[in-house]
Amino acid sequence: MKKYNEIRTRNGKADDIVIDGVNIHLEDMDGKNWWLGIYRGKKRATFWISSKSKISVRAEENELDLRLTEQNNS
Repeated sequence: MKKYNEIRTRNGKADDIVIDGVNIHLEDMDGKNWWLGIYRGKKRATFWISSKSKISVRAEENELDLRLTEQNNS
């Protein structure tokens, strides 16, 4: 079975986060902003997710060495 460890983007924006064997912590900070922590053992990747009219995701830490891949628009 193939293990996934990547963030797929479309037009430079996060489209899918696909990671096997991790624990996830998603916290609503104020209704428009969320903090996402993805943990594998003692390593983690963290993200700020925010929304005005569309959701925006920004990577904060990437100790898990997540691969960023651009997806085709087809």
